This record gives sequence, structure tokens and C-alpha cells, in this order.
Amino acid sequence: MMVLRWIPLTALLILVTGCFYIAVEERRFTKWQWVSLGGAYLYLLIVIWLCFYPAGLPFIPVGEKPLMYFNHVPYNLHPLQYLTIDWFENILLTIPMGMLTYLLQDRFSLGSMIFVALIPGVTIEAIQMFADLLVNLHRVVDIDDVITNWLGMMIGYGLMKFLAKIGFKRLIAAFEF
Repeated sequence: MMVLRWIPLTALLILVTGCFYIAVEERRFTKWQWVSLGGAYLYLLIVIWLCFYPAGLPFIPVGEKPLMYFNHVPYNLHPLQYLTIDWFENILLTIPMGMLTYLLQDRFSLGSMIFVALIPGVTIEAIQMFADLLVNLHRVVDIDDVITNWLGMMIGYGLMKFLAKIGFKRLIAAFEF
């Protein structure tokens, strides 16, 4: 049964690798764009490993949140009630994603970015839920994770916008796709 728990992680790693291969195949990039692409690829692999490693990670403490269960999947739908270290970890985890989003598209309106920033958190939690239903991944589906992932994305994107405004636009442009 333990082998089955590796299926979501393995499938996602293969999917991301395939998508990157298709994205870069037969395209020309500058050396700085390759740095951005390589960083984005490595970053996504790390995020996938952190979010879908079977049975959780031993160095991340389990909080004192009272959890509810859907079948055997633990979840928390009480937002912002239990401030734990994983709040800050999730924000830090997604700041680079916000920065990479800026490198892909630096002209999102605030409304568009508010929506775009929700996508990673909702996607991660939804995949964790389905993976837990299928192979008992031992992950908690948590609304706080969606909120903190959104906040990290907004901070990362806002930081890049700020850096562009104070004189780093030309440097940032070298890394844009």
C-alpha cells in the first residue's frame, strides 16, 4: 500500500517535466531566460515534493487544529483561527511563485492577480484531497493553506512590481519570458 502513495508525487513530477520539455522545445531563450526557466523548474519540483510527499514530512509539526473528516481525508474549513509556523512556511513557499508569475506576465490588473494568485493554493489542496481519497496520502486539506498561498503569491508579485518601479525594470526584463 505504501507504494501507491508515491503515485501522485511521481505523476506530478512527470507531468511538470513533460510540460517544461514541451514549453522549451525548439524555442530560443537568452541565457538569463534559461536561468529563469531552470529556477522555475527546480522550484516547482521542490513545491511538488513538499506538498505531495507521502505521509507528510517529519520536520513540519502538526498544529493543534481541530480537524473534520471527509471519508478518511482530514480537512480544516475554519480560516485564520490557528496561527502556526506553517502559516509563514506557506507564505514563504509561494513568494517565488508570485515572482515567477511577474516574469511571465508583468501587466496583470489587481483584480486579475487576485484571481491568478488563488489558483496554486486551490489546485494544491484539490489535488491533495483527491490523492488522499485515492491512496491515503496522509495530508490535511486546509483553507489556511489556500489563504497563505494566495498571500505569498501576492507578496511575490507585488515585490517584483515594486522593484521594477524603483529602477530594476531593465534587470528584471532580462529574466522575463
